[in-house]
Amino acid sequence: MISKLKITTLPRKKLIRSLVITLAVAIVVNLLFVSGILTRLEWISFDQRAKIFRADKSAPEDVVIVMIDQSSLNMMNDSLGRFPWPRAIYGDLLDFLALGKPRAVIFDILFVENQKETGLNKGRRSVRLDPNDQRLVNASKKYPFVYHAMEMLEDVADEDGVALKARPLPNDFVRRFGLEVPPALIFEQYNRYGTPFNKLYQASAGIGFVGLRPDDDGVYRRTRLFDSYQGIGFPALSVTSVIDREFNIDKAWQESALVIGGLRVPIQADGNYLINMYGQFSEFSIGGIFASINALNQGQPEQMLIPPDEFRDKIVFIGTSAAGLQDIKQTSLGLVPGVLVHAAVTGNLLAQDFLKTSSMGTTIFLVFFFSFLTALAILYAPAFIYQIGLPVLIVGIYGSFVFWQFGQNNVLDLVAPVFGILSTWLSMALFLTFTEGKDKRKARRMFAQYVSPEVLAEVVDKYDDQVSADVGRRERVSILFSDIRRFTNIAENLEPEAVVEMLNTHLGAMVEIIINKRGTLDKFIGDAIMAFWGAPLRMEDHALRAVEAGMLMLRALPGVNEKMREKGFPEIKIGIGINTGEVVLGNIGSEQKLDYTVIGDRVNAASRLESLTKKYLGCGLLISGTTYEDLKDEILCARVDIVRVKGKNETMTIYAPLAMSNDDQEALNSAKNSIKLAQEAFDNYQARKWKLAHDLYGQIMHLPWAAMMQQRCLDYQKKSPSKQWDGVYSLEEK
Repeated sequence: MISKLKITTLPRKKLIRSLVITLAVAIVVNLLFVSGILTRLEWISFDQRAKIFRADKSAPEDVVIVMIDQSSLNMMNDSLGRFPWPRAIYGDLLDFLALGKPRAVIFDILFVENQKETGLNKGRRSVRLDPNDQRLVNASKKYPFVYHAMEMLEDVADEDGVALKARPLPNDFVRRFGLEVPPALIFEQYNRYGTPFNKLYQASAGIGFVGLRPDDDGVYRRTRLFDSYQGIGFPALSVTSVIDREFNIDKAWQESALVIGGLRVPIQADGNYLINMYGQFSEFSIGGIFASINALNQGQPEQMLIPPDEFRDKIVFIGTSAAGLQDIKQTSLGLVPGVLVHAAVTGNLLAQDFLKTSSMGTTIFLVFFFSFLTALAILYAPAFIYQIGLPVLIVGIYGSFVFWQFGQNNVLDLVAPVFGILSTWLSMALFLTFTEGKDKRKARRMFAQYVSPEVLAEVVDKYDDQVSADVGRRERVSILFSDIRRFTNIAENLEPEAVVEMLNTHLGAMVEIIINKRGTLDKFIGDAIMAFWGAPLRMEDHALRAVEAGMLMLRALPGVNEKMREKGFPEIKIGIGINTGEVVLGNIGSEQKLDYTVIGDRVNAASRLESLTKKYLGCGLLISGTTYEDLKDEILCARVDIVRVKGKNETMTIYAPLAMSNDDQEALNSAKNSIKLAQEAFDNYQARKWKLAHDLYGQIMHLPWAAMMQQRCLDYQKKSPSKQWDGVYSLEEK
């Protein structure tokens, strides 16, 4: 089991330096955010969220659009000529809409000058009006729900570079439509205006301004709900139909909000309202309406394409969408007619569908929070893959949360916190590269020849916690020795090149198994292999992994011999010994040549076990009792013997693994039966019941050591061991 890193393992100096770097990065990112350098990127992020959540969103049913579109211009060209049309037709339009009793009819069309086709008018203040103008005035006056548009402009200088003097608004216009404005809402210094001609504004139920201003990238995302001309306030066209004449903007203005009709409307710090656009509106072509008017005038109401009841209790916006009429705006949802922007704001007010933006302080806090979170994630990540993955995960989680919040009408800044995460990630990566790169490169060079790439990655990533390249330490590991039987005799009959090829074929297959089981290849000793498990990465199941590797090596041997035969080489047999215990681990050698290896009695015992496979003929793999105790619940093993090696007083119980837990059921059942009989036979052997032990071993002759133990029982029947015999077989050789 790979041990987890703890905060206490990180050097204090390294931690402090890392946090200082993170603090500096967070401060720089916040300065970029506050200065507005990241604003355009934030707008792009906002637009993407709007496209996802608002493109299919329908405006409230209370808001409808009568559109002067290209098809209407084409259809009415023969009767009315080119646009602009005679204004009398708008009177007809109002009469038709009035049949449906709308809540309001709002013209997003400027009627600033009188029409002069008849030559009756000499200026804005002419007593007599052109009949077309008069028709529009009469209809606007007749219906107390008609609202018209005005504009407020700022001309910096005339053609000679002389600043223009601001023109005052007409007194009756100010008395009728002007509002007191708090200083917080005086944003622009306009010096020119365009109001409906005087008879028309006198007939209007209300006036609203249409001056939309794009953000610096040319996209219309925000608007002012109120603005002022020379200190006199006016509502936007989108607001004018939802306030009454007694509306007091000064009393309605509150910190970061306006109270309109009892609704608290959020306003940004710069006084703008963030528009919550709709992708779908209920639209009617004005051409279809005039076709319906003609049908009604001809006494054929059943032929009407659009009945007046479609507009009952609705707020009706009249605007243009034909490209040639130059009222197309780039919004978060793409290019749309300008009238839809006004209609969207009205829809927001009616449905209380407001976007709530986070404060600057919230974003500054998030930058600091995520920067430090990213730094800690990188510092204490247990592996390099986590150092890459955790920041990506943080970005993914926060980004998903921001998008989800937008669906709830909450707008959180995305770019600054993400920029803080990525900047911290990059800064920490550079810092760690310079501070840890040398040690990790040293570790990589040292372990690349011993372990698999996966283990190598973990070793290098956990260098401080797992590895001490120059200082030894004690570790409990499992050691494997493997050797080719009678290889010297085989090699004497082969050419040198063939010997090398033969060895490479065998060693290549065996080492692959060791590496796949996450073992550490210690060294080759001629035709022998030494490997161990449990270092440099600590793992609780090192004994299990070592024995599984040994069993797989034996099972792979037939395939290796098949390759040997194909190349004309003799078949080989191998012996494997595995022992578990405490060893000394470290780099041993000189400055010119170091080996990462293990030394100690437990290593020698593993080597002796490998040698014992020669005595216990047919036992390709023998393991010690200490190894058996670590894996007896995972691998079925039979007790072979208890031996005492020459020159040692301690005894060693040896076992032969028979089956792994993932073998087929038949093999497992056979192994369990053999283990039971082998244990019973050995117990009788130790109890000096030679005949019974002999007969029991006869039932498991398929086990390689059974014949040898039978012979030993026969020998002891002829000549019993001394009374001091303790059931241990003493070996005469090491």
